[in-house]
Amino acid sequence: MSVPQLLLETLQDLLENEFENLKWYLWNGVLDDYNPIPLSFLENASRMQTVSQMIKCYGEESAVKVTIEVLRKMKFNGPAEKLKSRYAAGKPATPASSSSSSSSSAAAPPAPPAAMTAQNGSVIIAPNVVGGSSGAWNITINKTEMQAPLLLLDTLDELGADEFKRFLWNLSQPVLDGCQPIRRGHLVNADRQDAVSKMIDSYGEEMAVSVTAEILKRMNNNNAAEKLKKAYAGGKDGGSTAAPSSSSSSSSSGLTLPAGASLCAQGKSVIIAPNIHGTSSGVSINMNLNTQ
Repeated sequence: MSVPQLLLETLQDLLENEFENLKWYLWNGVLDDYNPIPLSFLENASRMQTVSQMIKCYGEESAVKVTIEVLRKMKFNGPAEKLKSRYAAGKPATPASSSSSSSSSAAAPPAPPAAMTAQNGSVIIAPNVVGGSSGAWNITINKTEMQAPLLLLDTLDELGADEFKRFLWNLSQPVLDGCQPIRRGHLVNADRQDAVSKMIDSYGEEMAVSVTAEILKRMNNNNAAEKLKKAYAGGKDGGSTAAPSSSSSSSSSGLTLPAGASLCAQGKSVIIAPNIHGTSSGVSINMNLNTQ
């Protein structure tokens, strides 16, 4: 089955409001490493036109990846996995290399250097340990990235219908100094996604978070306000990645860059590839990584 047909069948399984939610993710710029599709291209687009726009903007393979990612953000994990499996089944299999054993005593030619690529914020950990290594390796990876539009949308999704109406009313009133109220006409019949888009267009991401937190406090929803502020602050403060320090190695164990392997990190990816020489019996090496 061709990719356009596969994507079209996936979108045809969505209800109308679900399809509109998917388009909101596509044009609102909430996907890492993929440029948003302009709103004018999607506003009144049918499912067929949306498929065409995705393939035009991203190409077939990336259009599938984007659709899977959006479905997961919409918490439609079943359709996402179904699309992933159907696409993988339709791709031609990579021909396997023939393994010929000419002689049991003949040494196999050395394998070429491994090439590993980290994409979309992934992390590659490729330690090369030479010598005894009876100690323990403890690797903890915490990934806490959440962009402001998704964070705001998740916050508003937790409000009941009446609470959301009160929230919209507050948006049309003065909230913070320097922030003009959003006109009531722009908020009539607005859903949660519309409200997020209007706030970000009017205030920018950081101020939109502050306005939302202030309105939640006025509504006596202090827990939601503090949760939003902490989640947004956590995503900002953890954005830096420290470079590995070579001065921390002891005289009997050096930390050097690995030779041979070709590693490529893209986007917000991180590659950790220590090369440890010497005996490390009884030594515990702890690597704590925080990638935002």
